[in-house]
Amino acid sequence: MPFIMTSRNQSEPDWSADGTSFAYVTDRGGQDEIWIRTREGQQWIDRAVVTQKEFGDDRTIMLGAPTFSPDGRQLAFLRNAQKPMISPLRIWTRFTDSGAPVPLLPASNEGYQSAPSWSPDGQWIAYTEWKSQHAVLSKVRVGSGAEPSVLRTDGVPEAAPHWSPAGDWITWETHDGLTLVSQDGAIERMVQPDHTGDRWLFHQWMPHGSRLVGIKETDALQLIVVEVDPTNGRQKILARLGASPPVNNPVKGFTVSSDGRTAVLATVRPRGDLWVMDGLILRARTLRNWLAPAFRPGSQ
Repeated sequence: MPFIMTSRNQSEPDWSADGTSFAYVTDRGGQDEIWIRTREGQQWIDRAVVTQKEFGDDRTIMLGAPTFSPDGRQLAFLRNAQKPMISPLRIWTRFTDSGAPVPLLPASNEGYQSAPSWSPDGQWIAYTEWKSQHAVLSKVRVGSGAEPSVLRTDGVPEAAPHWSPAGDWITWETHDGLTLVSQDGAIERMVQPDHTGDRWLFHQWMPHGSRLVGIKETDALQLIVVEVDPTNGRQKILARLGASPPVNNPVKGFTVSSDGRTAVLATVRPRGDLWVMDGLILRARTLRNWLAPAFRPGSQ
């Protein structure tokens, strides 16, 4: 059933670990903003936490991937902006109740950053970085100013890591399939080999950490919600969502509640508008009209 419905776009949902708050991207104000919806009694209260005013005259072009820290006090998110020229996507963090957003890494760090995932203790963020035509799995200690540690360099372009609740594994998507990588990068384990017609769009760990859950697109262009055992790759279909919209990225976010019983997803819904144009003067055109440029002096 619909969770948030407006005439504008809502996407990239993320539930806090305690289940009381819910972050998402919306353009209801005319450009991308990040809002938090908090449960108060039987009601949900919405408030904006990342808007243009936090960045002054450096106009935000896009916001994305809001992700709660395990204690719910911080958000990591993606942003690109206009100054000094259109900048690549970078990860920022901010406290949800005070303070200003700060970049996770200095501006001198090259590459497009995406898909931030907090470690269970809230000290680290794992993320994907696109640099030198490779998707790189990196992690960095939040607020340390230290250089990131590179764990893998073999990801697919849309790879999105997710730290396990126990902190021992990070998921990573490669051309070979979905794998688990140890937090130091020394050990890897295949979860599911990649094969045509069974493409992960989103995945995350269930709160108890014994299963992965997410959305796939089948070879029949159908969207399905699946649960996967990371120890053996066995898959169970939980729901069939119907036909995939005819766009490159049909799903714009997926998140599971803290009790593992409810999932929220954002899907793309293509739409068209009808316009009326008054005052047009339409004239019949002859063959010579269509070929007129060829008969103009000096056209040869």
